[in-house]
Amino acid sequence: MDQITAFSQSIEQSLQLMQKLERLMLQETEILASRHVDRLQPILTEKQLLIERLEQETTQQKHWVESANHAFTLAGIELFFRDLDPSNDLSNRWSALRATIERCDRLNDANGRLIERGRKRVAMSLRLLCGDDGQSTTYDPYGRATSPTHQSRTISRA
Repeated sequence: MDQITAFSQSIEQSLQLMQKLERLMLQETEILASRHVDRLQPILTEKQLLIERLEQETTQQKHWVESANHAFTLAGIELFFRDLDPSNDLSNRWSALRATIERCDRLNDANGRLIERGRKRVAMSLRLLCGDDGQSTTYDPYGRATSPTHQSRTISRA
C-alpha cells in the first residue's frame, strides 16, 4: 500500500471516529439537559474508547507527516499534502475532519457548562437546606451592600 492510500485511509478512519464522537456528545448533551445522569455512563465509556482510537490514528498520521520531514502543524500538514496529493483530495478530507473536531470542541465546552450549572444548582440547594442562602445582601440608605445581621433559618427551623 502506498503512502497516500494509507494516509487517506487513516484520515477517513479519523473522520468516521470523530463523527461517532460528535453523535455521542450530542446524546450526552440531551442526557445532561434532561438530568438523566444514570444514562450517562455508557456514553462516557464509548467516548473514551473512541478517543483512544483517535489518538492511535493521530499518532500514525503524525509519524507519516514527520517522516516526510514536515512538522505536524497546520502549515506542515499543508506542505505534506501538497507534496503527496496534488489533487487536493486529502486536503479536502482533512478540512472535513478539522470541521468535525471544531464542532466536537464546541459541544465539549457546552456540555462542560451544563455540568457546571448543574453543580452550582445542587450546591445552592444544599446551602439553602442548611439555612445559608449565600446570596442575601441588603443595602444601607447610602446604597452600600451590607450583610444581613440576622441568622438565616434552615427549613427545619422555619
